[in-house]
Amino acid sequence: MPTTQTQSNQPSSCTLKHLHLDSPILNGFEERQYQIYSFSSNHTTHLPTAAMFNVLKLASLALLAAPTVLASDIIVQNNCKFNVWCSAAKNDGASSALVKVKAGRHYKSPLPAYNDNVGSVLKCTDVSGSRKVFQVELAVQNGRSWFDLSAIDGDPFLSHHRHAELAGQCVIDCPAGSTSCYYPLQVDCASTENAVLTIC
Repeated sequence: MPTTQTQSNQPSSCTLKHLHLDSPILNGFEERQYQIYSFSSNHTTHLPTAAMFNVLKLASLALLAAPTVLASDIIVQNNCKFNVWCSAAKNDGASSALVKVKAGRHYKSPLPAYNDNVGSVLKCTDVSGSRKVFQVELAVQNGRSWFDLSAIDGDPFLSHHRHAELAGQCVIDCPAGSTSCYYPLQVDCASTENAVLTIC
């Protein structure tokens, strides 16, 4: 990751950087497919004890060898007295439908950020169908996360408090009316916890 400015009042595991989801580091997506085999039978088969042991041993080894898929979710918590509408997207072209998040409720993006450096975005607005969306952007790779808040497409919650964090370890806090916490500032965090955006 290219090193730029560091803000001293951030936690030691976090640095603020100039980076965005369309930067060169957030590219490349290697798609892997894994097959899970299951065995079923409508009749009783008697296997020798040794053969059954070997089958169970091979099945256990297969489970141990299966790769672990790590993913970090983006969650929005709507603490406003009004409904908000959110949708998700990724740099690989994936996207999701608009969903209403009622006042006092939360919503988890169906498109998490995997450990593949492909950026994931959750876009929210205060009017259904509006293109003026406020977004939280997240990418994960090698045990680190990069996330920021962006008003590049709109700022419908400017008059409200906006707060984003990764399990309290790395925080972006925007008092009502403030835009100093927006991109190009981005948090580089030594964590792969879920990112939570709280509005109001």
